Amino acid sequence: MILLLGGSSGNARSCVRLSCAGKGGISFVSDLPPASDSQTSRSKFWFAIGASADLIAIGGFLVLLGGFLIYYLTEIPILGPVLIAFALGAFFVLMVGRLRVVGDEPILSLGSFSDYAVATGVTRTRLEPPSKPNIVLLSQRQFVRIAADSSSFTFSESREGTPAVVARFRNEPERSSEISTVRARLIYYDSQRNELGSVSHGVWLTEPCNYTNFRIGSERALVVGLLEDLIYKPGVQGQAGRNVAVRVQGLITIIDNRDQPALRPNKPTWVTITSKHLFIKVTLYSEAGVFGEDFWFEFRPGSSPIFQSAQPT
Repeated sequence: MILLLGGSSGNARSCVRLSCAGKGGISFVSDLPPASDSQTSRSKFWFAIGASADLIAIGGFLVLLGGFLIYYLTEIPILGPVLIAFALGAFFVLMVGRLRVVGDEPILSLGSFSDYAVATGVTRTRLEPPSKPNIVLLSQRQFVRIAADSSSFTFSESREGTPAVVARFRNEPERSSEISTVRARLIYYDSQRNELGSVSHGVWLTEPCNYTNFRIGSERALVVGLLEDLIYKPGVQGQAGRNVAVRVQGLITIIDNRDQPALRPNKPTWVTITSKHLFIKVTLYSEAGVFGEDFWFEFRPGSSPIFQSAQPT
């Protein structure tokens, strides 16, 4: 059985749940906050008041009944109103024992049992709303070198890899929860916030698919783009040709086409976005939809590239 009690502030309601606990036992659970030592002392006091009020109320009812009989059947009219006033006072004490106000929230004591339950050690707990992932951006190690496995196309950090810029995220432990199958969408804009291109499924480092799982406290790195491209230069004077790394004036984006680990991995798609000043919007989403706010970045290429957080439009 559940009893809802209305509060006087907003539309807040308190809930008291009654359930069986063993043979003939009853357990009481409320969404009120746990009682402190001072609250427990006050609860004992109010329980004593409520118990006394029960006794006074019974006596007051009998006195009230006798007062009406004396008022109508005897020649002592003053005694009847006195007894009636006494009885009404007893009922007032009864109501004080049954209903009291703490701050601006009325609390019904259910015959003073809820106060007695607190006095005897029953903990009152407030129901908390379900937690959500608490994904935050980290600012360290944004420029790394990465390489991809030739068979699984899984990207990871490598000293011999291609220079890249990554965005690192962490699921903070405070008021958080785990979330799985997290994908990233990236949209690239020029300095005037005109869209230049997008990536529907970004690359997560060390992941075999185009999504990742955020356990509580875990960190993940998302590839924002590559800084260099390989250009083939033919050999001269009998020398063999070779690939030469060249800095791009922008970023080389990567679309991760690996949807499921059981499927044959598809090669990533590479697209070069050329601009001397880029803005990037990153949206994280799961199978349940988008969660949290978008992350905005500003990027300037060059010999000493700049990658930092930016204000949204």
